[in-house]
This record gives sequence, structure tokens and C-alpha cells, in this order.
Amino acid sequence: MMRVPQKLYGLRVLIGCTVLSSATIIAVLWAEESQKQKRRANVDQRLREVQQQQNMSEYESQRQRHEEYLRSVGNRPGDPVAAEK
Repeated sequence: MMRVPQKLYGLRVLIGCTVLSSATIIAVLWAEESQKQKRRANVDQRLREVQQQQNMSEYESQRQRHEEYLRSVGNRPGDPVAAEK
């Protein structure tokens, strides 16, 4: 009886699976890093907005105190602040 030579697909399958697995791992890592950068950008933007709101409220508070001070001082002659108005 004659023996039929077997086709050796093992090496090709091993190389193909290794390449496919490596490509999948690289794609997952890239997607994860991309998501991390997007989240970091969103957090940074949110922190800037919060800081901007805090700065604006502090500015409004200082402006209010300054106006109260000007009203309490009144219009004295020769007052440079009163002359600006």
C-alpha cells in the first residue's frame, strides 16, 4: 500500500495565528490608548471650565466689593476714581 504524503499545514497555521493574534493585540492596545487620550482631553477641558467658573465668580465678588467700597467712599472732590465716572 502506498502512503499518501500529508500536507503540512502546521507551520503555516502557526504563523497565521501568530500574525492574527499580534494584529488583534496591537489593535486593542491602540484603541485603549486612543480612548485614554480622549478621556484625558475631556477631563482637562472640564477642569479648565471649572477653573474658569471659579475665576469668574471670584472676579464678580471682587467687583461687587469694589463697587460697595466706591459707594461707601462717595464722591469726594479731587477723587481720581470719582473723576473716571
